[in-house]
Amino acid sequence: MKQVFKTVNLLAAGVQLLGDLKGPLLNFKNNVRRNRNDPSPKYKQLFTPEMINKAYLNPALQLKNFGHFIIVNARYTAVAAVQGNTSKTRKTVVLEFKENRAMSIDDILQLLSTYPAATLSVNDNGEGKFLGQLLKKNGIWYMPVHWGGNCFSNDNRKEYVNKRAQSYACLSYAVNTYSFKICQPHNNEKVLKELKSIRYSFDERSRFRIMPVSEMREIGLDVPDIADLFAQIFLEGTAYSLELNSPDLSTPANNTQSD
Repeated sequence: MKQVFKTVNLLAAGVQLLGDLKGPLLNFKNNVRRNRNDPSPKYKQLFTPEMINKAYLNPALQLKNFGHFIIVNARYTAVAAVQGNTSKTRKTVVLEFKENRAMSIDDILQLLSTYPAATLSVNDNGEGKFLGQLLKKNGIWYMPVHWGGNCFSNDNRKEYVNKRAQSYACLSYAVNTYSFKICQPHNNEKVLKELKSIRYSFDERSRFRIMPVSEMREIGLDVPDIADLFAQIFLEGTAYSLELNSPDLSTPANNTQSD
């Protein structure tokens, strides 16, 4: 009987010990999970001044088997001649871009008339929601952009946090390899500032990520309205119709040096 009581007492002591350890163990587990899922990313500048200059040097990039993109967000619209139906191999010449007129799709309609075979890509999230509604109301088809969504391919999902990260990584590669050119010197100072404001890091799964706009605002970086527009050109899954005529590169940009 004494042995039974002794065993019961030992079991009770063990249960109490586990209860005492439960709190610290739970806190430790939560801390590990928090550190793993909410790291403090060390952001770096994605576009150096030397890289950005490449976009303005010798803008008459030769394109074959090309098509056109009309790219739109809430604030700007751009037209680009593109070659390559995969975002990682795409060559691009931005022919023109300008600020949108408020509450109007007239500029888009005019561009669609000028480039009838172009693919229309629209960021209809946030401030662009009303623009998307106007286009749908007028029966105009477009390819929507959902920056925060996962990439389509499994390989890209393993490599990039979301579509915005994938697009910017491909834009960066194109700029650095002289495969992205800007023909129009208009607003070049704003373009330079926006591209220099883009920051990247890697998450806990070693996936490439771009600093969210909300974080950029918090630390005083320029919101990348035009840079986002350029990145849309390299969005995974976008395609164009082949055109027979040559792209009009008649508005060459001046060689531009950044600060």
